[in-house]
Amino acid sequence: KFKLGLDFPNLPYLIDGSHKITQSNAILRYLARKHHLDGETEEERIRADIVENQVMDTRMQLIMLCYNPDFEKQKPEFLKTIP
Repeated sequence: KFKLGLDFPNLPYLIDGSHKITQSNAILRYLARKHHLDGETEEERIRADIVENQVMDTRMQLIMLCYNPDFEKQKPEFLKTIP
């Protein structure tokens, strides 16, 4: 990853043609714009922002669960909280 010409050699990264993108949220926003999923109106863009943040919150909760020594014990309760 250090030899790929990324501004910030972090994981995850996405290379799409001449676009080299790092950071989860930047990649998600890029893909949403590319596939016209970022909203046409301000209301739709606000909704997309809300969904993005909800995904990141859920991701962080999952990461915390995965590194928890009581993973198997806490997993069923976590699965109930997923929207």
